[in-house]
Amino acid sequence: MAIAHPAGRSNRVRLVRCPACGRKLSTLRVRTSTHIASHLPEDFGLTPLGEIDARYVPRGEA
Repeated sequence: MAIAHPAGRSNRVRLVRCPACGRKLSTLRVRTSTHIASHLPEDFGLTPLGEIDARYVPRGEA
């Protein structure tokens, strides 16, 4: 994942590439937030929406 500090500011961070697909965000024709939202949770290595990974549920709560 590429991250840059715009104009030398260390208190702000700008995402340069999409963490899911690696596309360069500055070349997209849509807003960054729209592009990120177009991905599924699985694209980021997460479980599908609404599913819970049983490995992370404390015992006795499943």
